[in-house]
Amino acid sequence: MHNAQAAAKAILKVFDEGVHRVGLAVLGPAKDMEDCKVAKYDCSGSSCTPPLPYPNVPDARWVTTHLSDDYQNPDGSPNESSSLVANITCPKTSNVGTDLGDPVWAAVEELQTNGREDEHWAMIVLSDGAANQPEDGQAGNCGPEPDSYDPCEYAVEKAEEAKALGIEIYTIGYGVEDADQNRCICDSGVWEDSPARDLLKEMATDDDHYFEEPKGEDLTPVFEEIAWRLVTDLRLVE
Repeated sequence: MHNAQAAAKAILKVFDEGVHRVGLAVLGPAKDMEDCKVAKYDCSGSSCTPPLPYPNVPDARWVTTHLSDDYQNPDGSPNESSSLVANITCPKTSNVGTDLGDPVWAAVEELQTNGREDEHWAMIVLSDGAANQPEDGQAGNCGPEPDSYDPCEYAVEKAEEAKALGIEIYTIGYGVEDADQNRCICDSGVWEDSPARDLLKEMATDDDHYFEEPKGEDLTPVFEEIAWRLVTDLRLVE
């Protein structure tokens, strides 16, 4: 978590708040839009009830910070008093599973609602594993058909819908190099048992938009490379 937070704050130094607006979505959903609220859905012991797909849980907040332009101090360093920097800094490790489809689509809705129509839209998706939510089963148990979903297939569908709208998607696999251990174990369709690496590559705009780092490695260089690509391409991050 610390490496991801440090990397997210580092890219704010690359952007220019006078030009680039940046928002934040989290996995799993936050309690509400107030700064630094802990995740509403928490698993303890061997059982929990994970959230159903957005928007079936209207009080779940994937987007914790709307597109903002107040995240820098005059010298370009992160403004610690801004909502964006606060919400990057404060989250703790979540244990409600990995839902990739819902936060991607929540980010799309944020761009459609608050993004500038005349600018290029992009998102960076970081995950340390394959999607295993949304599901309606207990923790560690993929829910029985027909009530359960195929989480990886659902994530790809939402990413494809985002790309069809012209949104550029970068994905980062963090610690997904062991394809035997990190797979789509909750899918029964076309993505059944597929490696997380393949899922994240498919969600990205293309293979050049996919990055991978071993668990524990510094993520800052990867985030900064993505940010510089966006800036030097004269594209605006919404």
